[in-house]
Amino acid sequence: MSRIILPLNECEQDISYFRNLHREQRKFVIYESGFVLNHPKIALFGSPTILIFMERLVVRITLPRLYLHSVRCRGTLAIVRGVIVPLETKRLFLRPLQLADAAETERLFPQWEIVKFLNAVVPWPWPKGLALRQYRDVVLPAMERGEEWHWSLRLKESPERLIGKISLHQNEFDNRGYWLGLPWQGQGLMTEAVAAINDYWFDVLGFKVLRAPKAVANIASRRISEKTGMHVIATLERDYVSGRLPAEIWEITAEEWRNWKRKEGRPGRRFGSKPLP
Repeated sequence: MSRIILPLNECEQDISYFRNLHREQRKFVIYESGFVLNHPKIALFGSPTILIFMERLVVRITLPRLYLHSVRCRGTLAIVRGVIVPLETKRLFLRPLQLADAAETERLFPQWEIVKFLNAVVPWPWPKGLALRQYRDVVLPAMERGEEWHWSLRLKESPERLIGKISLHQNEFDNRGYWLGLPWQGQGLMTEAVAAINDYWFDVLGFKVLRAPKAVANIASRRISEKTGMHVIATLERDYVSGRLPAEIWEITAEEWRNWKRKEGRPGRRFGSKPLP
């Protein structure tokens, strides 16, 4: 299960985020059975209904299962598990993937330069309408179960438009995947997104190591791994859309990632609940 840690003194500002989700969602799953946490500010009645108590004000917000599985308190922290939150970088918003993102994916993704170094499970030629079926039947259910984490990528200057996608998943040798539309490649945008979700993988989800396989011929992706402190731990051959190719397994541990950030002078990332525009 994923988790995000929210200092209790920030519960007030988190309400705006949860309310924003409530307004955006059109379908809700409400569970009335559940339990109340032993804390005056947070209570949970099953999932996904959360009550936030602030003195005499009680705010009841209903969330879809995609965003909230459970809440519990430990010491001075409230820990919300099963949450996929928006992230941001200097130039990007990373928004939790939604079914509505399938249309733009269908337009941008099926390009040979994008798919040629992807796993051979990606069909080519790309069947029309597959993005919608894949998101609906595979990706969103995996997110809901807390097994995978997917974000759409959007420029801050035009947040209404999807330009790519990035994801995290629990496989022994394949924890991260991404693609970026051709007009936005070569600008360092994916390096920003990778740094953001590396933080999420280690600091929020709590994993100890991140691994990513890459075709040796995929120079651009290998360069992103080099720039973000990863190193090669194994060489092998793998099947890609473009055929069977020499490949490498890249790795970075949580300790190595934090050391790399200190060396690069990068501040720690705060995972809160700032709503997207």
